Amino acid sequence: MFSRRITSPSAGTSEQYLSPLNPDHGLSLLPMGFRKWPGSMRRQHLVASRGKPLQMSEPNSKWVEPAGRNWLMAELFQAGLDVARPELDWGIDLIAFRHLDAKRSYLPIQIKAAAVASFSLDSKYERIPGLILAYIWGLKDYAHTKCFALNYAQAFQIMKERGHTQTDSWRKGSYSTTTPSTEERVLLARYEMNPKRWHRLFGESSISRQHK
Repeated sequence: MFSRRITSPSAGTSEQYLSPLNPDHGLSLLPMGFRKWPGSMRRQHLVASRGKPLQMSEPNSKWVEPAGRNWLMAELFQAGLDVARPELDWGIDLIAFRHLDAKRSYLPIQIKAAAVASFSLDSKYERIPGLILAYIWGLKDYAHTKCFALNYAQAFQIMKERGHTQTDSWRKGSYSTTTPSTEERVLLARYEMNPKRWHRLFGESSISRQHK
């Protein structure tokens, strides 16, 4: 998506910005009413140096969720799937679906995005039929971004194996860590996604409906 570089319209800077808009001139990137980038907005933009992977310049919690959602949508599109985004928060961030002959299949997805890594589970997700928990890691550096997709039972099993179901936080209904252990990383690795695995997941966990 971000494949062309253009120089920043702000004078006196050597930063380069990647844009999905017009790659031929910087003015297409400016917000309405601005002739140059305000400093605070400039720092929040995607910055890339020549020959280096695309990175977020100043990671913070505000960009992680939308970055994870957009990254996952792109992955699903590349897998030949379509995506819908619920406007209200009912525990589902995206709905992926595919059409096969007269059959339409859906995957409700809850996104757990992290700049580096995280693992979490909330007991409230157990009541959502067919829900897939998508743990997206490495959003700080898109060259290393990956996704692990599990259903609730699979995530709970990892929790149980690592003893997290005995913690005080889980007794209150949830568990979360931003520093998954080596053992947790190994357990999650079996669920790392690619286009073929997304289609396989539809066969295992999706909600199906016949076309009328």
